[in-house]
Amino acid sequence: MARDSSTGDRADDYDRGVPVDQTAAMGPSFDWREYLLALKQRLWLIILCAVAGVATAAYQVNKAVPIYASRSVLLLEPQEDRILNFQSVKSDTIADGASFQTMLETLTSRTMMERVATRLKLDRDFVFMPKPEGRDANAMESVTGALRGSIRAVRRGDTRLIDIVAEHTDPETARKIADEVASDFIRFRFEAKSQSNQMANQFLLEEANRLKEKINRAEVALHEFREKKGLVSLERGQDVVISRFMELNGQFNAARDNRAQLEADMAAASRAGIDPEQLLKLPSIAQQPAVAGLLSSIADKEAEFAALKQRYLPKHPKFAMAATQVENLKARLPEAALAAASTLATTFQGVKETEERLGRELQGQEKDTYTLGKMQVEYDSLKREIETDKTVFSGVLARLKETDLTQSLEQSTVKVVEPAVASYVPVRPDKQKMMAQWSLGGLALGLMLAIGLHLMDSSIKTVGDAERTLQLPVLTAVTVRKTTAKKHSKPDLETVHHKHSPVSEAFRTLRSALILLGKSDERRIILFTSAVPAEGKSFCAANYAVTLANQGLKTVLVDCDLRKPVVAEIFMDKVPHLGVADLLAGQCELDEVVRATPVDCLDVLPAGSLPPNPSELLSGRDFGDLLAVLAKRYERVVIDSPPVLAVSDPLVIAPHTDRICLVVRSHKTARHSAIRACAAIAKTGKIPSGIVLNRLPISAVGYYYYYGSRYGQKQVYGAPA
Repeated sequence: MARDSSTGDRADDYDRGVPVDQTAAMGPSFDWREYLLALKQRLWLIILCAVAGVATAAYQVNKAVPIYASRSVLLLEPQEDRILNFQSVKSDTIADGASFQTMLETLTSRTMMERVATRLKLDRDFVFMPKPEGRDANAMESVTGALRGSIRAVRRGDTRLIDIVAEHTDPETARKIADEVASDFIRFRFEAKSQSNQMANQFLLEEANRLKEKINRAEVALHEFREKKGLVSLERGQDVVISRFMELNGQFNAARDNRAQLEADMAAASRAGIDPEQLLKLPSIAQQPAVAGLLSSIADKEAEFAALKQRYLPKHPKFAMAATQVENLKARLPEAALAAASTLATTFQGVKETEERLGRELQGQEKDTYTLGKMQVEYDSLKREIETDKTVFSGVLARLKETDLTQSLEQSTVKVVEPAVASYVPVRPDKQKMMAQWSLGGLALGLMLAIGLHLMDSSIKTVGDAERTLQLPVLTAVTVRKTTAKKHSKPDLETVHHKHSPVSEAFRTLRSALILLGKSDERRIILFTSAVPAEGKSFCAANYAVTLANQGLKTVLVDCDLRKPVVAEIFMDKVPHLGVADLLAGQCELDEVVRATPVDCLDVLPAGSLPPNPSELLSGRDFGDLLAVLAKRYERVVIDSPPVLAVSDPLVIAPHTDRICLVVRSHKTARHSAIRACAAIAKTGKIPSGIVLNRLPISAVGYYYYYGSRYGQKQVYGAPA
């Protein structure tokens, strides 16, 4: 038998039991439509969770105690509203968000709550807190904690207003607490400022006395320093010393450079010997007065001689006299260069002595400069200390006077602009908000549960899921409604009783798909099997055989499930006793067991008696011969076999077939089971030609096949009414 060329190359992968990666061939593994389908199939769970959320919200709303709120408003006035423009010791301005937040935290601090609880005597207010058993009053710690939990202080936008909100089950108690918190906060700030001013006055007075004594001691020390050093004008003396130091430093550098130049020229003259031209190139020789004067005279005479050349001929007396003068001067130049070279040693010694003398003077002047600078540093330090202490002392005196004035003139920058009013409309619970939150929470829980159950379900669900998992095409998808799935527990001939239903059309699609797979003689024997039991393989085989017969093809349906046969039950009221098992055992002939059916062109070869050794019967040579005889007598042979993973019978039958259809039941067949079934079939040298996705819910095929839409829910598109 020829193998299917479209799937034969994948046999090695299935033989190893490893499905080929489908990402490239089948598109991305994530398909949002599958998740939408999962939500649709578990819509009952989502609705149940949403209803549970609404019921819980209704219970919470009825159980909750109403809470009333009262609000008082504080205004923080700016600093410019003071009577006099003096700075206080403790600033009341709110310059930044951190300062404002500090004030809000102070309003709800434990100290403030204790003050309010004590002033309102909340430990004995049993409206605020129920009376404890066996005691005359509540513990102040419990009262403070309860009060702190019922107070909120919030800044109103970017304004200088602070809302103090008190909440309680009693409206009057809420109003009383809000008013008292606002009033006590103003008293608290006034007391804090008064205490700060008193402490500041004492500190400033002590600091002023300390600074006064320090200034007196520093002035005495400065006077003694000047007398000891004999300083009259330190600034003028420093200018003279520094000027002399700079002058000596310049002379010393010049002498050092001159000495270095002479030393280099002496070495060059020693190398040049008595060569006048080389000696004249040395700066120390060329700059000697005798040599320099002679060079200047030669230059002047050459300039005059050049001018005479323009006017006279060589034989003219003036021309000849000028040439003679130039020659005489040049003749004297070597003698002058040698004489200057002989005086270099004497000149070098004089320059060297001058450099050493200037160096000694410079060192002495440098010591004087360092001494004067050190005295200047000490003097400036004493002077700066006195000036700094005087500046601080003046500031302390001014601040002390301002503090004395602000104690009597300063006003509070916080005032109540809106006293609290008792409100009899509860702020909690917000029934609409609670209902919305619990409803949305229940809905979200239902969605998560539906998605979670979908992810935990390892079964093959949709067409795309099947193709991605098994790398095989889905030849057809047999739909089923949930109500239909419950009514028909046994296989039924849909193609006979409901010819225009979506199920019948699905089997006609299967017929067309298999026709396109290879030549006619390569698709005569078709095997239907599944991975595990109860997948609907017999149902699919029977209905596919009917569609072949309806096309006019002489077809035989062979029931090779010798363990649990059902084909005879589908077509006959009375199950025959003889069949495939009896035929293979040699107990009857083929004509005795083949039975006609009410469907034209369709015969059935039932399974017959239940043999003790089904695998041995099917693996014998007689079974192959039987299929060969049937293939000659009929145009199509359709075989129904047991599940692959349950028994080995399908693996024995597979080599004798042309095409294999693997039946997969939607939402039931596990992915790993289907993969193992394909791997087992691959070991026989065959690969399933495709998948028949059975019992696919009608809602799952809406985006795969037209009959899954509203046009095919009752009958096939275009069928007669």
